[in-house]
Amino acid sequence: VTLDLDQTLWFGECAEWPPGTYESGSAATGFPLRMVSTEKDETGRYPHLELHRDVPLIFGALRLLRASGAVRIAIASASPARGSALALLEKFGLIDGEMWLEIGDGD
Repeated sequence: VTLDLDQTLWFGECAEWPPGTYESGSAATGFPLRMVSTEKDETGRYPHLELHRDVPLIFGALRLLRASGAVRIAIASASPARGSALALLEKFGLIDGEMWLEIGDGD
């Protein structure tokens, strides 16, 4: 199973979220569902990047299937923000050592 990042796993673009500019929230699922900016935007609000609601459930099911040998999990993206993408995947708890990653430079 291969998944994309922006607008697929989360609402928004990871290029807009450099590492160190956000804090994670938490959820009963064990996955943080939202990253909140550490800086206010021009409206005085703290912007956020949010996972689509079913992503933790889908990843949980995929990991169970992977453990049984039924599937492999991969993330592929043409995002120009590899560092931001990897940091967000880690903060959201979506990345692990058994996952194949291909995050390009947008070309």
